[in-house]
Amino acid sequence: MAGAAALVLGGAAAATVLAPKPEIDGKKIAILEQQVIELQNALADAERDRNILIARVEEAQGDREKIARLVDELVVKTQRIQELETELQTIAKKLPRPLPPPPKPRLRDDGGVSQKLIGDGVNLQLERFAGCMREWDERSPGTAATVVIGFAIDPEGHVRDASTTGLDDRIVPQCLATAVSAIKFPISQRVTRVNVEVKYIEGQTRVATSRLGTEDAPPRIDD
Repeated sequence: MAGAAALVLGGAAAATVLAPKPEIDGKKIAILEQQVIELQNALADAERDRNILIARVEEAQGDREKIARLVDELVVKTQRIQELETELQTIAKKLPRPLPPPPKPRLRDDGGVSQKLIGDGVNLQLERFAGCMREWDERSPGTAATVVIGFAIDPEGHVRDASTTGLDDRIVPQCLATAVSAIKFPISQRVTRVNVEVKYIEGQTRVATSRLGTEDAPPRIDD
């Protein structure tokens, strides 16, 4: 009898252990996901401000006092980014499904650098692009490759946030991103988002430029 009682108790305990976790109702999930979106937007803003600070540090060569002040601001901004990332991770543990993707920036057609001027700037680097792809061909003869370089042109005409996709290689994507980052575009009132697709096929390098749109420039951080 005692054995039977133990068996029943054991079964109940097992049922307790195996019972599914209570589901979060849809309203709570919606609230959590809205918090995620707000945090993702705040994180994007903080990262954008940090990139501006990094650019200011690079431009302040030789001015130690200015560099020291900018570095202090950069440390504070980096700490804020870490705090936001921690908050996101905390919410992620509460959600029954993966985090929603970060919202894409809302781009407009007006302002910024025109498609023609972007193309003119990119065309100045065609030989450098071809050199990057020749390096690829030397290591992978006859192998086609495609790299997409995404970047932003800030209102002062500098290339920011250059990144690449499409080719799993240590050298070529960095070579192409460096070539793009060297371009100086005309001054404008808005940030312009651009994709440049570089294809290497049968010994030929082909480049296509796409102007994705513009977005508001971030608040200027005074020198």
